[in-house]
Amino acid sequence: MVLANEEDHPDDRPSVKMMYEWFRYLADNNNANRVASVAYENHYFDDAGNAQAQIKTQRSFTYSDGSGNVVLEKVNAEPGEVTKYENGQKITTTTNTRWVGSGRIIVNNKGNPVKQYEPFFDDDEEYTREDSLVCQGYSPIIFYDALSRAIKQENPNGTLTKVIFDAWSQTHFDENDTVLESEWHATNILPLQVMPIIKQPKKQKSMPTHLPKRI
Repeated sequence: MVLANEEDHPDDRPSVKMMYEWFRYLADNNNANRVASVAYENHYFDDAGNAQAQIKTQRSFTYSDGSGNVVLEKVNAEPGEVTKYENGQKITTTTNTRWVGSGRIIVNNKGNPVKQYEPFFDDDEEYTREDSLVCQGYSPIIFYDALSRAIKQENPNGTLTKVIFDAWSQTHFDENDTVLESEWHATNILPLQVMPIIKQPKKQKSMPTHLPKRI
């Protein structure tokens, strides 16, 4: 490492590089601020002090919004299929430069995550705005109290979990505990008023054909 120079130098040979691009949006409104990271899988010098090639790298790009919250992260991945949407049509291609993007994270006014979607594949490292890509799959909805504590989670299948906080304790309710108040129950279980009435089988009494005779 060149200690006499505080700027980047080819002889520095760092194991990890961090590049901050805070003003990309000024050059183009379609660009989002990001932090680029390049991590080498091996050091430039081995244990014996001999130089070795740094070929394999792990690269990532982290995008943030105006509040400093991370809204998207992309990491380089192995070659494979990538899905795109053009004019509403789904197109799948194979590419050698593939990236894994984190699903979109929706936060509330306090920065707490309310929704988080599933990861997706893309063919470049730029910020992805396509809703059909960044909002793939299903996401639960998380509710918070005034102290930013998660108190309820509504799952995509209509079930829910919740937590009740007390001064000295907290009570957790899973999907089985809250089944009667869930949307799943309201959708799949019919109320008693509309359930078909199960009729009891008819009973008929019959007299014996031959009465006993008294002798």
